[in-house]
Amino acid sequence: QFLSMDPALSLQPPVAANMQQGVTQMLEQALRNQYPAHPNFEDDLSLTKGTLTKVLEVVRNAARSSEPSVLVEQSLRKTMLRIAGPLKLGEMGENRFQLGDYWKQHFTRHQAQTDTPLSVGKLRKWQDLPQPMGLPMLVQDLVAIAYAEQTSRVFLLHGGPVEAEIGTL
Repeated sequence: QFLSMDPALSLQPPVAANMQQGVTQMLEQALRNQYPAHPNFEDDLSLTKGTLTKVLEVVRNAARSSEPSVLVEQSLRKTMLRIAGPLKLGEMGENRFQLGDYWKQHFTRHQAQTDTPLSVGKLRKWQDLPQPMGLPMLVQDLVAIAYAEQTSRVFLLHGGPVEAEIGTL
């Protein structure tokens, strides 16, 4: 039997070949309950600052391009497919990336409901609406910067513009 202190979580017995797989399945159930909107990333995916910065470069190129999609170099295509798609940043085709408008619409809708200035804190908070995503801070930075690029916004620090990068928000 598996008991949870959260009454909303009903753990199902895992079907696994060994203890490690069983524990992993139990943790996945618990995390899926806590963060139901979390993107489905592949298990071996590395969400490091370097990897996310490469994704951001492609997103910036797409946001600044007059074309509907941008050519992505061969070495980045798999990374874009595995990160940008699940994060709803856009669609990675065979060799081109097209920036999506999910986050633009999402943040614009929430901004319309408030009369206070937009802030990084609000963007982080709104990423977890309507259901928590549980994204790491670096991934939250990627989403926020992508939105700023897409809507031609700048980040301000002490009243002056600042170049936003992954890990600096």
